[in-house]
Amino acid sequence: MADAIGRGLAAAKLLVHRVASAETARRPSRTSNFAMAVIDVGLPGSDGLTLVRRLRSAGVTLPTLILTARCTLTDKVKALDLGADDFLSKPFEPAELVARCRALMRRPAARSTA
Repeated sequence: MADAIGRGLAAAKLLVHRVASAETARRPSRTSNFAMAVIDVGLPGSDGLTLVRRLRSAGVTLPTLILTARCTLTDKVKALDLGADDFLSKPFEPAELVARCRALMRRPAARSTA
């Protein structure tokens, strides 16, 4: 799934840096300048919601979009309350993911240094 998402974003001319776990994702977010993050809830190790909570607790303001197969109202509210900026339920259309990414990157705070 991550490969397909990466290819779809790259086809839309978005530069993609893919990591395989929440622990790995925390490291580049502190040392690199990203426009946004697409985070799957089902990450190996620590889940994506824990990653968002930890990033926000560390003061990282990087815009985040949560992807998940969990799509109840409770799941959405929890993700947003933990600090996610947007939420997209699987399955989704690649064009919608690209549009949501572009929308998050248009926001003035999207250029924050992590």
